[in-house]
Amino acid sequence: MNLRHRIRIRAKKASNTVPDFILLMGVLALLVVASTEHTYGTGRLGTIVFCSSPSPPLGESDNLDIFIADDKFQNWVRLTHDPAKDTQPVWSPDGTKIAFVSERDGNEEIYIMDADGRNQTNITKNPTYDDDPSWSPDGEMIAFDSTRGGVRGIFVVDIDGKGLDMIVDLVVGNPAWSPDGKKIAYVTLDGNIEISDIQGRDQNLLTRDAAGDYRPSWSRDGQKIAFWSVRVGFPEIYTINADGTDQKRLTNNRLSDLYPDWTSDGRIIWQHEGGTWIMDSNGENQEGLCESDALYPNWFVPGPGYLVESNGKLRITWGEIKNDPLSR
Repeated sequence: MNLRHRIRIRAKKASNTVPDFILLMGVLALLVVASTEHTYGTGRLGTIVFCSSPSPPLGESDNLDIFIADDKFQNWVRLTHDPAKDTQPVWSPDGTKIAFVSERDGNEEIYIMDADGRNQTNITKNPTYDDDPSWSPDGEMIAFDSTRGGVRGIFVVDIDGKGLDMIVDLVVGNPAWSPDGKKIAYVTLDGNIEISDIQGRDQNLLTRDAAGDYRPSWSRDGQKIAFWSVRVGFPEIYTINADGTDQKRLTNNRLSDLYPDWTSDGRIIWQHEGGTWIMDSNGENQEGLCESDALYPNWFVPGPGYLVESNGKLRITWGEIKNDPLSR
């Protein structure tokens, strides 16, 4: 007997003694809890994960490590302490883990660690480079690019390092998993953004610019992709609809604007001249979050099914579950 069936039976038995309105509210509350698949992690120490090399005692001036900060880019916490370079951190969909790239084994490898920096584990273990990790929406796999086997391509691997598969070959890389888990965006050999299904089929070229477009990043609703391009002679941030329409340039700084990522409320953060800035999705209200070196910023956005925060108490609203298209 499933949980919802038990709820119906209990409601019927109690109907003679409990007012209907109170009974209905109780049933709705239980249904919300029952229909929510996951909780996101209490081990998170912040909202933004990034790499930096601050001066001691916080960090090491000549070495990049992984850090976490809150949504105001304050309260930095250092997570890695290895003499090798650690870069490209990305949150898992539930916020309990972080994937990142490290050179501590003599070449770039994909590592996973807990959100508090514990249990740092190499999941790729390959003598050629492995780069650009991207989580599947269910948190079970990592997409990345690699030159293993002498071919540059996009691979996926289970988070325990097993089940390695190639999705597509002859690409630059920069994979980005769509929020619904059905597609992968990546950069082709000629520097354009392309989308395929997770088997590498049904390829759809979104951009066609000779200057090069890089680092695609999906909006939470899967409708837009942000990326950076050097088509005006210097890196700037752009967006495009997932069907290839409505391409827009968002920044105009004649400086280095790189690595866009979407926030939980639909804004965009990006790496601006080594610091981190934030803006609305249409490019308005640009402001600096951090002026010092903070590279590869990644904002925690709960994946589909990860809409509840468990932090000693259950905090949830029925309207959030009912109205959020990603929870259905």
